[in-house]
Amino acid sequence: MDFEDELQARFESHEMSQRLRLTRERLMVARAIARQPDEFTAEDLVEDVQSPQAKQVEQRRCSRSTVYRTLSMLVELGMLSQRDDIDFVFRKIVGRDQDS
Repeated sequence: MDFEDELQARFESHEMSQRLRLTRERLMVARAIARQPDEFTAEDLVEDVQSPQAKQVEQRRCSRSTVYRTLSMLVELGMLSQRDDIDFVFRKIVGRDQDS
């Protein structure tokens, strides 16, 4: 299961109990995370979703605050881990290749 599919499944299972909605912007962030290496920074992700190429494909704007809030939510859902030694460095937990 890839990162976006797993995100959709987890949101559906938590949607009722935790007022979470899977918005287009959150899906845009999930797609950008799927393009990242296993470990990435929040700013790498912001640059990705705000790049002209992403805007052309998604035809939507995604703010820096949406990226940071979505990252926090994904850590809470157990889809990402956040490194303790460096702020805003994340590691994918789901949707990774099995060889890595």
